[in-house]
Amino acid sequence: MPELLKILETPLLGNSLMSIFVSTGLIIATYIIFYILKKFLNQKVAALVKNTSTNLDDILFDSVSRLVSMSAHFVAIFIVWKYLKFPETADLFIKKALIVMTTIFIAWILQNLLVKVLDEYFKNISKNISNSFLPFIKNILKLFLW
Repeated sequence: MPELLKILETPLLGNSLMSIFVSTGLIIATYIIFYILKKFLNQKVAALVKNTSTNLDDILFDSVSRLVSMSAHFVAIFIVWKYLKFPETADLFIKKALIVMTTIFIAWILQNLLVKVLDEYFKNISKNISNSFLPFIKNILKLFLW
C-alpha cells in the first residue's frame, strides 16, 4: 500500500498522478451527469413541449438542449483548469481560450434561436414578403451577432 501511495505522488508535468486521476474522474463524472440531464430533458421535458400548440417552445427547448450538450465540454475544461497546475503561460492561454469559446458558443446559440424564431414568425406571413425579406433579415441578424 505505501508503494502505491508513493507511485501516486509521482510528479508528471507538474502534477501528481493522484491529481491527474482525480481530475480524470471528475471529467468522467461531469459527462455522466450531463448525459443524465440531457436524457431527462429529452424524455420528460420534450414530451411536455411537443404537446403544446406553438412551435416557439419547441425552438426554445432545442436551444436549451444544445446548451446542455455543449456545456459539458466547458465544465470539463474548467474542472481540469482549476484542479491541475499549469505553467503560467498555459494557464493564461486556457483562461483566454475559455472566454473566447464561451463567447462564440453564446453567439452561436443566440443566432440559432433568433433565426428559428424569425422562421416561425415569417411562416404565417405571405410567401412573397417572407421570401424577399427573410434572407435579408437573417443575414443582418448574423452580421450583428458576429
